[in-house]
Amino acid sequence: MVPTGVVPPNRGFRSRWGHVTFWSAPCAILVAFPSHYTPTTAPSCQEPGLALRAVGICAPQLGFDFCLLAWRDYYGKIRFLCNPKITPLGTETFSLREGCLSSPGLRHEVIRTRDIVVNGVDLEMKPVKYNLSKLDAAIIQHEMDHLEGRPWPPQIK
Repeated sequence: MVPTGVVPPNRGFRSRWGHVTFWSAPCAILVAFPSHYTPTTAPSCQEPGLALRAVGICAPQLGFDFCLLAWRDYYGKIRFLCNPKITPLGTETFSLREGCLSSPGLRHEVIRTRDIVVNGVDLEMKPVKYNLSKLDAAIIQHEMDHLEGRPWPPQIK
């Protein structure tokens, strides 16, 4: 299980890409998204070979051992969430065909909770709360499966 403590910004560690800091992970995640957004925390970070069409990704998929995820929301904005915690809003579910960067080319019909609230902190360590529905909710649930060590797909229809 991934630890729930966020690595402080001034603490470095070794990864397969060498010595990095906490703030390098958002930069590496941003490289996975085709976007005009440029990270100001580590603009020189350019890791080749990351998926270019991701809608969500989490730090462990990139070799970073902490609880951080990113997703492109309904409006196309890239959002980051540290130490996310999901609360279902009701019991309604829906199914969709999901793919995963961890299993390129595979797609499975997966059942997800339709409406959720997700709490966590953003990159400035400020508490954030999102009420999400359908695709945004499914993206967060998919990334949480990775963060909590569940195999993908967790629930095949």
